[in-house]
Amino acid sequence: MNMDDIGNILKQARIDKNMTIRDVHEVTKIMPRYLEAIEEGQWDLLPGTAYAKGYIRSYAEVVEVDGDYLIELFNEILKTSNNMVKQEEQLYDKKRKSYTRLLKDVSESRSGTWGIVALVCIVVVIAIVHFSSNWAPPHDRQNPDSIEQPPVVQQPSESEPESKAESKVDPEVEVEPEPEPIPPETQLTLLEQKANSTIYTIDTDKELFTATISTINGPCWVRITADGKKIWEGTMQVDDTHTAQATNELTIRMGLPQNANIEVEEQKLPHIDSKNPHDFTIQR
Repeated sequence: MNMDDIGNILKQARIDKNMTIRDVHEVTKIMPRYLEAIEEGQWDLLPGTAYAKGYIRSYAEVVEVDGDYLIELFNEILKTSNNMVKQEEQLYDKKRKSYTRLLKDVSESRSGTWGIVALVCIVVVIAIVHFSSNWAPPHDRQNPDSIEQPPVVQQPSESEPESKAESKVDPEVEVEPEPEPIPPETQLTLLEQKANSTIYTIDTDKELFTATISTINGPCWVRITADGKKIWEGTMQVDDTHTAQATNELTIRMGLPQNANIEVEEQKLPHIDSKNPHDFTIQR
């Protein structure tokens, strides 16, 4: 998930309400060029981080989107970005010190014209190494382990025809009727459905009932509350799964519900195709 997702959520919510940038400006008094910069992910055009957070919260309030969730998302992405920049600066500083020592050693051991030529050659080599490492195209930096391997196709066994022949039922043998299907131990009933929340009641003999969240199309921020206590919060990436249990009540809040599915005791809940935050509550 990146900064562009924040702007996309706000923009989609504005479009859903049939509002224009000018309409949002009239309510928030935020300059239209700043509102457009937020929607397009051009954060460098804003006055600063503090202003950006204030603008996000005001914009979210107008289009009825969870501002607290967007601010948490903004802080998480900003923290990750700052850590990456810090690591790059430390690496560059380490290279610079190494090159400085090398230049000093050469300058002390050489003199005259040959010393100047040696210094020029070293500077050229350093420049080539530095720019080639920083400007390598993305596909050159790809991890070989991440390349997908072709699927292995399982060849049919030669013994299959024989096994099928053996499985034929003798017409003289009486076939017992199939047993009646056993109803599920857990029953889910839709109690209430709103734009941003859904409530189910659960009927089960189990002391603890289980819910499993799985991401499908993209990342999804999730907060889980079990029996009134927050037990987990974080951003799930594609193909991640997370399991939670509760005795009486389980609430799952999703930042991008369109990117995730929920199963309660192996019963899949209807998918919510929306970018707006949504609360799922399962209670006895």
